[in-house]
Amino acid sequence: MTAGQGAYAAGNATLDALTGTVRSGRTPVRTVNWGPWAELGMVADPRYQRQLLESGLHPMAPEAGAAAFLRALGGSHPQLAVLDVDDEVADALVGRFNRAHGGAAAPRAGVARPEGAAGSPADFVRAELARALRRSPAEIDTSARFDRLGVDSLLAVSLTRRIGAHFGLELPATFLFNHRTVDAVGLHLAGLLGSTEPEGAGAPSEVPEQGGQAAQEVTLDEAERHSTVRGYTIAAGPSGPAMRLQDVHVRRPAAGEVVIDVRAVGVNFIDVLATTGFHPFLSTPPFVPGHEVAGVVHAVGDGVEHVRPGDEVIALTPDGGYAARVTTASYTVAPLPAGVSAVDAVSVLISGLTAIACLEREARVHPGDRVLVQAAAGATGTACVQLALHHGATVFGTASTEAKLDHLRALGVQYPINYTEADFADAVRELSPGRGLDLVVDSLSGDAVGRGLELLRTGGRFVEIGAAGVLDLAVDGRDLFMSSRSFCTVNVGALARDPDRLRPLMDRLVELVDAGVLRPSVGGVFAFEDAPRAIARLRSRANIGKFVVTFP
Repeated sequence: MTAGQGAYAAGNATLDALTGTVRSGRTPVRTVNWGPWAELGMVADPRYQRQLLESGLHPMAPEAGAAAFLRALGGSHPQLAVLDVDDEVADALVGRFNRAHGGAAAPRAGVARPEGAAGSPADFVRAELARALRRSPAEIDTSARFDRLGVDSLLAVSLTRRIGAHFGLELPATFLFNHRTVDAVGLHLAGLLGSTEPEGAGAPSEVPEQGGQAAQEVTLDEAERHSTVRGYTIAAGPSGPAMRLQDVHVRRPAAGEVVIDVRAVGVNFIDVLATTGFHPFLSTPPFVPGHEVAGVVHAVGDGVEHVRPGDEVIALTPDGGYAARVTTASYTVAPLPAGVSAVDAVSVLISGLTAIACLEREARVHPGDRVLVQAAAGATGTACVQLALHHGATVFGTASTEAKLDHLRALGVQYPINYTEADFADAVRELSPGRGLDLVVDSLSGDAVGRGLELLRTGGRFVEIGAAGVLDLAVDGRDLFMSSRSFCTVNVGALARDPDRLRPLMDRLVELVDAGVLRPSVGGVFAFEDAPRAIARLRSRANIGKFVVTFP
């Protein structure tokens, strides 16, 4: 090691120690350790870059490094390293990290199975999960949901990669979200591996026919397992994720699943995150984005009784919405409300579910409540305004342009506020002197959360629906308790993974749409070929209401 490298390492160690001291005082702080950036300093030398590539370490382009920096800020890990490395190098680094922290080194697929992995696919998954959580396999309840065991979206993707590599399968990034327990994953893998079990594992290559004759086992080929349709994928590109129109696979419905011919898909901010590499759980390209659709049932799996082929429906999807056909769980599917078009129905699906979860399920809005809805002219804000007014609340709504304020006035908002011209908190106090708010529905970031909490009266409720609003959030629990105020979050994406929670929300949504309470607010309709433009326009906040993409 040269003297310069020693000084560099000592400086970084000092910074790490400093952040640890600050963090111990409960001040939010995050440490990012960087790998080499391309085009800068000594790394710009082609000979140096060749050496790095030969070692499995890829210099990052400035654009990719900037995107990684934003993603690091949006994560929850207090200390992390940002490197672009080959899988083999990544596994070695993880192995060293685990050994340094008392864990087992990460095995290479096909070389050494972890302790307890011998046996069924479920045994392997249980052992891998135990290793990742630094627990013994005996401590893993195979019937418990992954999220309750402490598996977050990043760990889910990592586990999926290891499972796929070990068994030689290409698994979707949402694999652990579709099969939510070790037992469920084990059963699914056993089905996929039925004809490829190791010798002696009890999977015969032949099965007897009636009459005692032997018949060769028949398996579905790729054409029978999937159909191919046109759709958009998020794929890795030289300067970051890229949205591409191409043929995508749609799998046949398993038990409890529905295949839908898509007529319309709602454009959401999570789709913007997908195109910038920050999707919260679809983090490994390629994948098809899109999470709310309206269309016609193409096929149903075993056990599906509430819809049948030919029915017009709305549905939530874990992925795949930006394609002509998609497969999703049947509990996320509901009949299209009578007299409502596919475009209108999809425009109020996620936004309406969010409004119901916020105002009826969590905050329980009452007549006379004084409610602040941030970013009220967007699709979700509009749905929250409509539902709050339906329950007899007085609504304060913020927006950024005069056109959006006119939209709020047309909805019936009593106090529209232009937050670009006046501080929203000061405006609320001026419009309502001496009185606090009963409810704040927030989707902003920065200090908007703290200033919104300050507006609540005793007994007030604060509901956060924006992921950016909870990053590094420090809420004073003692202060909330002493004033009997409450703070909660609503994430429809998480609710959509729980049938018991989602089903009542879907039923209530159809009821409120049928009653005319939740009215569609379509801000623009785009042809299928213009889907990237719709997402780009949403990214620039150029919408009043919902953007919708339609399919021929």
